[in-house]
Amino acid sequence: MDSTSRACTNLNKMCNQAGVTGSAAGTYLSTSIWSHSLSRLPWLIFLLFAALGAGMLVTVYEKTFLELPLLVAFIPMIMAIAGAGGSQVSTVVIRSMVVGEITTREYLRAFAKEFWISLVCGVVLGLVIFGYIMAVYQDWMLGLVLGLGLIATIIFAKLLGMALPIIAKRIKIDPAMIAAPLVTIIADIFGIFAFFTFAQILLNI
Repeated sequence: MDSTSRACTNLNKMCNQAGVTGSAAGTYLSTSIWSHSLSRLPWLIFLLFAALGAGMLVTVYEKTFLELPLLVAFIPMIMAIAGAGGSQVSTVVIRSMVVGEITTREYLRAFAKEFWISLVCGVVLGLVIFGYIMAVYQDWMLGLVLGLGLIATIIFAKLLGMALPIIAKRIKIDPAMIAAPLVTIIADIFGIFAFFTFAQILLNI
């Protein structure tokens, strides 16, 4: 098989893994809008209700943010970082699985590597937000809460982004179809939980 054929084969595999109907084979435009919509709507509806659940989780901490309303302003940041961090990893892992780079024997090595990557990313982001809080609000405790919350969230999200595609493949479910949506919503929920838990402990509220 020449390099062009191998490239086309890999592209087709990646499209199948991503749940995209034959775009590498040129059938994306020939597939109807309705068919594309039906293939994507179930996960979007699932995410809709999962996001509503995440919103309900925030109400559990109503007392916390009533005592310090400023905390609410950072919820979108926590959720955005959680979803983006996890999705980054799941995308890389799925691509590596498709091309055969990550095999069963490489899972533990990949997890260990991703842990250290997530720790570095988490610490850097934690220091950045701590510096921002100190510069704008001069509140080192709030900076500590946000910094620790980001570190915990990034580590969790990235390890989750590593685990879900692998688990999906083992139970013979298309990794791309479940990894990104589940990583996003689970990491969001954990991020909110970690953020407000650190706030309750460190700020005594």
